Amino acid sequence: MIHELTQTWSVTTPKGKATVYLVMDYGFETDTLFLCVLKETSEFFWFRSFECRMEDNCSIGRGDWNNIEPQAKSAKLP
Repeated sequence: MIHELTQTWSVTTPKGKATVYLVMDYGFETDTLFLCVLKETSEFFWFRSFECRMEDNCSIGRGDWNNIEPQAKSAKLP
């Protein structure tokens, strides 16, 4: 099964930070594959799911709002 994401995922891969656009799942016997575009070079690579880690997203409670870059803060802390 190939699934095109309607909302892309920001992940960290062995080659650097990337965005996931497609997910390919062959079933129970194999790893799920992510088609990623590297943010730095715009190259496409397939990575197995265990090679990717989601990046922090403070707006949904994953990560520490106080440790993000100042220019990335678009809202005031409550």
